[in-house]
Amino acid sequence: MEDRPDRKQVKVIDRRWLTPEGEARHDVDLSPPEPPQPAELPAPIPPPPEPPQPSPREAGHAALPSQVLLDTVDFLAQYAMAFLTGQVPGVPRNPDAARLFLDMLAVVQERARAHASLQEAKVLDDVLYQLRLQLVATSR
Repeated sequence: MEDRPDRKQVKVIDRRWLTPEGEARHDVDLSPPEPPQPAELPAPIPPPPEPPQPSPREAGHAALPSQVLLDTVDFLAQYAMAFLTGQVPGVPRNPDAARLFLDMLAVVQERARAHASLQEAKVLDDVLYQLRLQLVATSR
C-alpha cells in the first residue's frame, strides 16, 4: 500500500485483554475508557420573526373586497332602476341609459365570476335578473 500524503494515517491499537494463549495482558489498561466529552451544542436557531400585525385600519380590509363588490353592484343597480322607473325628480325614463348600467353590471359579473363567493354571485344574478325584467316591462 502506498503512502499518500492526502490520506490520513490510521493507527491500530490492540486493546484485547487476553493474549493469543488466553493469558491476561499486563500492558493494557483495563479501566473503562473515559466517556467522550459532549461537543458544544450549536446555538439554538431563533424562531422566525412573527408577521407584523395589521393595524386596525388594515384589519378592516379583510372583508373589504366583498363589500366593495356589493357596493358597486348596489350603486350601478340604483342608477339603472332610477333610469328605468323615472323616480328621480327632473329625470325622465331613459331605457337606453338603464341598459348602459345593466351592461356595466354584466361586465362586473363576468369579471368577478372567478373570485366572487357564492353569496356575491347570487346577489349579482338576482340583481341582473330583476333589472332585466324591469327593462322588459318598461319597454312594452
